[in-house]
Amino acid sequence: MKLPLPQALRRPIAVALLAVVSTAIAFGASVGNTEAEVLEANGEPTSRMSTGTVTVLNYPDKIVRLEDDAVVSIRRLGGAGPAVASSPGKSGNGSTRNTASAGRSSSSASSSASSGATGSGWGATAKRPTGPALDWLTEYRPAVERAASAKRPIFLFFTGSNWCTWCKKLEGEILETTLFRNYAAKKLVLLKLDFPRGVQQPEWMISQNQALSKKYRVTGYPTVVMLSPTGKFLANLGYAPGGPVPFVSALQEFENAP
Repeated sequence: MKLPLPQALRRPIAVALLAVVSTAIAFGASVGNTEAEVLEANGEPTSRMSTGTVTVLNYPDKIVRLEDDAVVSIRRLGGAGPAVASSPGKSGNGSTRNTASAGRSSSSASSSASSGATGSGWGATAKRPTGPALDWLTEYRPAVERAASAKRPIFLFFTGSNWCTWCKKLEGEILETTLFRNYAAKKLVLLKLDFPRGVQQPEWMISQNQALSKKYRVTGYPTVVMLSPTGKFLANLGYAPGGPVPFVSALQEFENAP
């Protein structure tokens, strides 16, 4: 029996609306939401990165990108699928962004992380990381010069290497993983600013580290400050659970920052 036209139209419309509502519920955010609405639905993110009109909220299961206080894309993490939404015409840092490519990047990151860990932790049970060793600089000026030359962001790691428990967790669970090692070797200039206890440091290093700590208002350890290749402040991060996938995925959002 042929359904009357109005009733026939109701079913596909209802299915489409249900899909939209289900997606919004599953991810706690949708394109067009404000930051306040995202926070109300999801709570505080594990980290927040901002530059200009762009803000990235980093959650263990997703990366929410906002421009001018409106959500423009949501990237699902954990290898569960591609980006769930993207606002047409919006782009990150002045460049177009392909959501399918973003999804593949996220899935690839998840796969790489899975191959280097046992379970969800990156502590004592993790396999020994592979990839290039982290190339830490300790002098600020050479780091700035290298960043400008290579057009890479600077990753300033403020740490208490021999006494800070959370610093050791950040290193063990995120920084000293295959995923982060490979990413840093291609995309970052690393600068370690150490505040150890009971260890003698050169006077220039003590002075430099204290000055940078004051400049970037570091109040605790670990703290990661991200600067653009031109020295522009991008983000202030710290330790967050979830391993290297959400951490690296958030950093990827600022690769092209001026």
